[in-house]
Amino acid sequence: MLIIKLHNITGNTTGIADYTYGVFVNDRRIANGRIEGHRRADGWQQLVAMMLEDAEHQTIRRHLKELGADGKCGNLGEYQRLPRKGHRKGE
Repeated sequence: MLIIKLHNITGNTTGIADYTYGVFVNDRRIANGRIEGHRRADGWQQLVAMMLEDAEHQTIRRHLKELGADGKCGNLGEYQRLPRKGHRKGE
């Protein structure tokens, strides 16, 4: 069974919140990470989309490290996400 756990770590229920997530197959964790700056008004679907984006970036960074590309492609720990609709500065 695939289990996805999202946990609000900011403790608030309004505005903007940060989350940790874990993805499990039965009892085995297959992915985990952190999501920062989710606007709760955007709904749970956007939160899941942010989780998928973070997991994809983690996979890319891991593969680049396995290929020995550390330091050859800039800082793999830092990347800039493209702005999502409605998430531009000033909105």
